[in-house]
Amino acid sequence: MALLLLSLTCVSIEDPQITRCTPILEKIIEVQDHRQRELVTFERDLTLYYHNAMHPWEFRAKRDIWLTTENALASEVNSLYETAEMLDCLDMVDWE
Repeated sequence: MALLLLSLTCVSIEDPQITRCTPILEKIIEVQDHRQRELVTFERDLTLYYHNAMHPWEFRAKRDIWLTTENALASEVNSLYETAEMLDCLDMVDWE
């Protein structure tokens, strides 16, 4: 998963849209970074499992924890994206 890098195209710190949107966009980056860290950990566990270095019961437990965490984080970031869209915050983002 590629790290989402956002840059704001507006320059005025007094801009109400920046004041309104910056915390939301920062939270999106924070949650996406958390998802990425969790995925890296899960992929490491997956590799151990495939190399028979982790018992199946231990892998299933870790997989279940990862799925629960991933689902919660995905729901959170989806809600943040919906809020950002509703407030026209995504218009501020340079997607390149």
